[in-house]
Amino acid sequence: MLYKRYQDARDAAWRTLLRFEINRLPVDVEKIAKGLGITPEPWPDKQITPKLYGLLPRNAAAASLRISGVWHIFLQPGLSFSRYRFALAHELGHIILQHKVQRLDKSVYAFDGRENAGDFMADPALDADQDADMFAIRLLAPACVLHSLQVKNTWELGALCGLPDEAAAMRADRMALLDHRNAFYVHPLEKQVRILFGPFIREKARQAVPPVPANPAVPVSLPPLQKQETKKKKPFPLWAGIVIAAGMLLAVLLINRLF
Repeated sequence: MLYKRYQDARDAAWRTLLRFEINRLPVDVEKIAKGLGITPEPWPDKQITPKLYGLLPRNAAAASLRISGVWHIFLQPGLSFSRYRFALAHELGHIILQHKVQRLDKSVYAFDGRENAGDFMADPALDADQDADMFAIRLLAPACVLHSLQVKNTWELGALCGLPDEAAAMRADRMALLDHRNAFYVHPLEKQVRILFGPFIREKARQAVPPVPANPAVPVSLPPLQKQETKKKKPFPLWAGIVIAAGMLLAVLLINRLF
């Protein structure tokens, strides 16, 4: 039964990515919400809208209400980037998975239990909350994309996908198991998601490799240049010239006397 719920949450996450053509990380959760006709709203003010404020759970990061047939997702102010994204994805999980609702007031409905109300819990007691967590993690951190990018450790995974630390750690553990089983690209939906993220994966791969120069210099081993010794010509001494000239003059005089 748990595995069937896991499959439903996983497949719903894949279908959501494909339906709204999400092809980059971190996943644009607000685009998905707006595509469903839902605009994330700030938490109601206790003084201005006391009735609406009273319908929402205490100490919740986020909560969903269906008012007159329209879903509204309310988020607490001051949430970190990762918690905001996870809370919104969790509430979208409830809506997309069509979890059971209860009536709170005339034309106002909310999901049963609302135990963790948008905030991640490692082991929520209610099935609906656990399923919404599974959906949120798989929506924000699709395994096939992480596998293609070789993202495995918790810190890198959390930074790339915008996940809270606890959710990132859980996803890293699951990725280790999937790597061990080599359980990727089996389901047709997963193959489609991998194709959809293809340009993003290639872009990230190029960024990871240092650029190669257009004309790389190839080092060539050459023997060290040897300096050629050149002998400088010594200047001809003056006295030698005088001796030679005198000898030539003497030779001329002897020749003339003989002949």
